[in-house]
Amino acid sequence: MLKCLGRKLRTRWFTPQKNETKKFEYAREHSDDGTFFILTRENTYPHICFFKDKKPYYCWGANQDELSMEPLENYLKP
Repeated sequence: MLKCLGRKLRTRWFTPQKNETKKFEYAREHSDDGTFFILTRENTYPHICFFKDKKPYYCWGANQDELSMEPLENYLKP
């Protein structure tokens, strides 16, 4: 179990859905070192996260064809 900003984070296994694999590739392409991690929060869908310019981001897609990145702090806000 990890702690981040006073919250407990847990690792989980999941089977990626179709558009998650696109998010994996997006994260690899945009991350500082080609790596990414998966973050879940309560009962929400997992988010594909990565570091860009040493800052944490997550993949965001309004639809399956367009992906973008948002600061991870936006996701972690209550």
